[in-house]
Amino acid sequence: MPGLQDGKYRKYSQEVVRIACGRVRKGELSYGAAARMYGIPKSTIRDKCSGRTPIESTQGPDPILSKKEEEQLVEWAIGMAKIGYGRTMMEMKKVVKKFLDADGRPNPFVDNLPGRRWTRNFLRRHQELSMRLPEALGRERADVTVNKIQRWFRECSDYMVESKNEEVFADPRRLFNADEIGFPLQGKTERVIAPKGAKNVYQQTASTRQQITVVGACNAIGQYIPPLIIFPGVRFAYDPLDGAPADSSFAKSKTGWMNSEIFYEYITNHFHPFVRSLNIPFPIILFVDGHVSHINLETADFCKENDIILYCLPSHASHIIQPLDVAVYKSVKASWYNCVREYTIQHPGQVVTKQAFSSVFAEAWKEGAKSKNAISGFRKCGLFPFNPAAVDTDKLLPSTVYHDHTSLTPASTSTNTPIRQPPTTTSTSSPTKTALLALESAIGPDLIATYHRRLREGYDVPDPMYETWKKLNTVDRPPHDIPTTSGTSHTVPLPRRPSASVGRHPETSYTSPSLAQHLVYPRREYQQKANANKKVLPNVISGTIFREMLREKEEKKREEEEAKEERKRVREEKRMENEKKKLKTKKRTQQIDENICSKCKKKYDDNPDVWIGCEGCPRWYHHACTDITDLDSMTNEELAELDWRCERCL
Repeated sequence: MPGLQDGKYRKYSQEVVRIACGRVRKGELSYGAAARMYGIPKSTIRDKCSGRTPIESTQGPDPILSKKEEEQLVEWAIGMAKIGYGRTMMEMKKVVKKFLDADGRPNPFVDNLPGRRWTRNFLRRHQELSMRLPEALGRERADVTVNKIQRWFRECSDYMVESKNEEVFADPRRLFNADEIGFPLQGKTERVIAPKGAKNVYQQTASTRQQITVVGACNAIGQYIPPLIIFPGVRFAYDPLDGAPADSSFAKSKTGWMNSEIFYEYITNHFHPFVRSLNIPFPIILFVDGHVSHINLETADFCKENDIILYCLPSHASHIIQPLDVAVYKSVKASWYNCVREYTIQHPGQVVTKQAFSSVFAEAWKEGAKSKNAISGFRKCGLFPFNPAAVDTDKLLPSTVYHDHTSLTPASTSTNTPIRQPPTTTSTSSPTKTALLALESAIGPDLIATYHRRLREGYDVPDPMYETWKKLNTVDRPPHDIPTTSGTSHTVPLPRRPSASVGRHPETSYTSPSLAQHLVYPRREYQQKANANKKVLPNVISGTIFREMLREKEEKKREEEEAKEERKRVREEKRMENEKKKLKTKKRTQQIDENICSKCKKKYDDNPDVWIGCEGCPRWYHHACTDITDLDSMTNEELAELDWRCERCL
């Protein structure tokens, strides 16, 4: 078999074959000389130079998809991963199945669904792809746009100039970032060595899903503020800081989460004193996210009085522009999981609890909170040096699903809803080649073969479509497809549909028109409701405007609380009044003996003409016991119409 030596494939690349054939065509080498120089069989060089076989070929059976089709499939998979809609391998195979169902191409697959072997070979042919475990990206984070980040940098730059704090932004010692992170006591399970075929493989972990919150801070030269550990609970029968990093402090809350009171105590009693001890000149800048726990009037007033510029980062963008999240906490979290596993190994039968947290966390903090990580975080976020271009814009590609509708795929013309194609950093084809492929997809393989025959045989007919195709094809033809010597001719490969034999595919440049209909990108119509009453908050939390807004907010909140208490008081008064009425009515109806006169207490006799009943209660009275003077002179009809009530019902 050509290309084999002692049962193994020869070691020569396509590039070497291309160079060897090029030199033969130019007359620089003979077939034998080229074979000896480049280690390629003589027959292989002769076949490729004569056009019997293409210059670019692969060993073994041909893939089901053409090279160009696989390139488009790879580009689509990479684009989907960049916008946060990465496909699993099974989903990828289902896309190929839908394409093969529509294209009708012969293949060896069962029900047109590729198997494991195709998957393995596909990944081997395209080394730029790999199976990765994606990070969860919330809806709000996916909506962060490039414009939002650029606007924040512009506002920050304007503030730098207006407040005359350029020297602060230029001094890395005075640029700080603070943020909190949660550490689950349960840890994380990973793949372990176990018997092959075992049905049940376990790993002992804590039985709680509880986590401990840690607040960290660092500056742009890699100096860290000792962490604040927030424990859930009220009382502790142990020292919660036993084994914690040096100079750490702790707080407690019912939920174990950060709140505005804890953040105020952290700034006043922990962060500010420690920064003073480092002999760092003030004012300083502290970048925090816009979480509600970081925004309260007491903290803003303290920062203003002590030359701490509390500056708010863009909302939902901590994975992009917050140094601790970008470069520090990821390594600390990875170290934490390793330390949890090591603790369970060293303490058989035990798991990490709140009491043991500090000692385990200390090792993770030591391993992950490196100075180089903090420096790298500020640099990657563009905060120091101040450089908006340093932000990784690839993290903002998921927002194009909601906001960028300018670029559409060809498939959008066949559906009612246009599908957006995200931008990619690399392109596999030039604009001319892209135009040629689009034209060939439209005219079909039969007409393409006719055009190639016209071009090869050198005759033209008046055909504007052919003239356009000819110009594009001539510009885009690779050098090795053009004859370079008078004695050697090269047949231009014709894009064609697959043959009836299973396992054969079209030439590498062929692309089925139905492929683009299945390689679609998601697009979601998203319109954020405009709130005309919502105020735009300034970024400087410790600034005068922000503090005035906080005071107005607290005043409004106080007025609302007072109005709420007033409404509550009115409701309580009405309730008490109703309760009194009910009690009064209840007393009227309880223990009333209808067989006696309710005033003189004499028993009822057989003379009903001397008795009268109250219309408001079941009591009965003698005529003489009432306050009606002319009762005895009234007729029965007048008595029936009389609406008399006793003194207890009045």
